[in-house]
Amino acid sequence: MVRPYTHWAIWNTEDGKKVFADNRGKIMDKATAYETMRLISEFYDNVSDEDISEFNKELKKDQYEDLKEREEANKKQQEREREYKPTYMFIIKKVNEPCYKFKFGGYRVYGYVDEQKRLNTIKKQLDRRLDNIDKESEVPIELVDSFIYVHNAPGIHKHILEIYGSFRDEFDWYVLEDKVLAKIINYIESKMLEV
Repeated sequence: MVRPYTHWAIWNTEDGKKVFADNRGKIMDKATAYETMRLISEFYDNVSDEDISEFNKELKKDQYEDLKEREEANKKQQEREREYKPTYMFIIKKVNEPCYKFKFGGYRVYGYVDEQKRLNTIKKQLDRRLDNIDKESEVPIELVDSFIYVHNAPGIHKHILEIYGSFRDEFDWYVLEDKVLAKIINYIESKMLEV
């Protein structure tokens, strides 16, 4: 029997014959193909063209409603991403090597009615991590720069990973030339909030 989650389609072979094949091109075995044709024939014997037209109209309507829901969810997601999200970031470097890591935090600080308390908590978190910077890595490191109150550090970190991820070594250190690092720092600075 055909598994419901397998996508089957009618394919044309090189010699012009039509066959049932899955989404990877694997041709359906004969027994399953005959059973499939029997079920298809049974379906078409019991419906009219009007029934099919009505089904297709309903399908199109459902697809349109689904699209609207996805567009609305996407719009809400974009609005959430644009929300004021004070966070922090800092960059560490292996001593005597052009290997960098981008660290962030503060994104879990929420629930404060007083915005100044929230900002102070984020600053304390950053200060605490910088005071214990040696714990950020098992190899000798130094602080390159820190950024307090950047907008949405997880989003910035994701952007850096998407654009510069190919520069990472097997230990997830970014091996960067100075000009590439400068470009990343400029990007982070462009996301800093005025508080």
